[in-house]
Amino acid sequence: MGYTHYWHVKDMRAVGEALPLVANDLKQLLAKLPPLVGPDGTGKPILGPETVEFNGVAPDDYETFWLDTNPKDYLETEQGLFNCCKTQYRPYDLAVQAVLVLLKYHSEFFKADSVTLSSDGNLLDWIKACQLVEGLGYPVDPMWALGREVWQVKTRAGAVFYVEWPKQPDKDPAEWLGQMHQHGIIPFAPPFSFHGPLKGYPPGKPIQEGSGIYTTRGR
Repeated sequence: MGYTHYWHVKDMRAVGEALPLVANDLKQLLAKLPPLVGPDGTGKPILGPETVEFNGVAPDDYETFWLDTNPKDYLETEQGLFNCCKTQYRPYDLAVQAVLVLLKYHSEFFKADSVTLSSDGNLLDWIKACQLVEGLGYPVDPMWALGREVWQVKTRAGAVFYVEWPKQPDKDPAEWLGQMHQHGIIPFAPPFSFHGPLKGYPPGKPIQEGSGIYTTRGR
């Protein structure tokens, strides 16, 4: 599908209350973000109290980011109203992440857990956006924003690596890692033992771009 960020809304009223705050904060961050244009690729980004819309400047544009409170602009799912934005790591991706972190932060004050975020990116991909939001005085970090934990994993053969996954995973981590090994994605063979969750970010480097599996091998 390509590098994409996703959000589910369980309380649209909270999003409506948060949107003016998100737009105002984004205006303060514009000088620290890559250039943005309007949703049609021209003009200025739309940063209003009822909608936030923008894209990157061509040729670094991709899918338009669109955030509003109209249920028709969302897909109904069991987890809530769903939307997403594919950015393919283009520079404006930083602005998309910042807006989503701001949305989650501000909406929490009106209704807890009204917005949940997920992403094809890993925790390290979200550090810079969270740091920008932190600069506005908001205590945020990627683990909070994405609802993820970091665990140390050991194999019977003595190999050690690290994995990030949702605090409430929808699949068994051991089974998932076993599939990763079976498909040749990771060199680590089951059985696995899990230790954590750890504090802070995973040591090492992702085994590939965007991966939530980290290794310290070769460092």
